[in-house]
Amino acid sequence: ARPWDALIADVLLPDGHGTDLLTEARALAPNLLVVLTSGFVGDASVQAELAHPATRFLPKPFTTHQLLRALQEGFALV
Repeated sequence: ARPWDALIADVLLPDGHGTDLLTEARALAPNLLVVLTSGFVGDASVQAELAHPATRFLPKPFTTHQLLRALQEGFALV
């Protein structure tokens, strides 16, 4: 039903901002599970995206276990 199961993106991308990518993806799949990651968390646009129930945030560095847990928790909600 959705083009992807989840989107995992860094907040700061070489050619843009991860929240821009998230906005484009959510236009196609509004309840898409998104895991944002970054070493920088002070950006207001990131804080706004975290209010969406299908968004998770992992501060860097994170372990594979933490990523899997964020995905499991997120999939339980969508």
